[in-house]
Amino acid sequence: MQNIPRRSFLQLSAMACTTPWLRKSLFEMSKPLERIIPSSGETIPMVGMGSWLTFDVDRSSSRKENMGQVLSAFVQHGGKVIDSSPMYGSSEKVIGDLSEALNLTDQLWMATKVWTNGEQSGKDQIARSQSLMRGTIRLNQIHNLRDLRIHYNSLSQMKEEGQL
Repeated sequence: MQNIPRRSFLQLSAMACTTPWLRKSLFEMSKPLERIIPSSGETIPMVGMGSWLTFDVDRSSSRKENMGQVLSAFVQHGGKVIDSSPMYGSSEKVIGDLSEALNLTDQLWMATKVWTNGEQSGKDQIARSQSLMRGTIRLNQIHNLRDLRIHYNSLSQMKEEGQL
């Protein structure tokens, strides 16, 4: 970071505070860039929020309360896409608890992954993720391509049957 003389900093700060268009561009967050999902026509922000480590918190900890503030701010500033995985500890449950408690479930575009071996184990894990996150999971992915063929077939079949 480059050092800026105190006088220059104060002059720039004064200009920013007194020039409405500059103040707006510097201090107000604009709407995030978005992309259209070709299959649905739905528009979602190009950047989302991951939950690995960050949302893997003890349910009774003050960190969970902090994550509620993060999730609220995320949505208030135009965020929508949140991604998780059963591999991320308590993240799916924390996202589900917080989104429900803060009435954000319908405002989030939730994504998760299947991360296990075997057809039935995969289907069970997908159902568990849906239950934990409490929202409509819009994107189910195969984590690290683990048991790819089995899970791809299961996810395709579940989508055809309207389960996803």
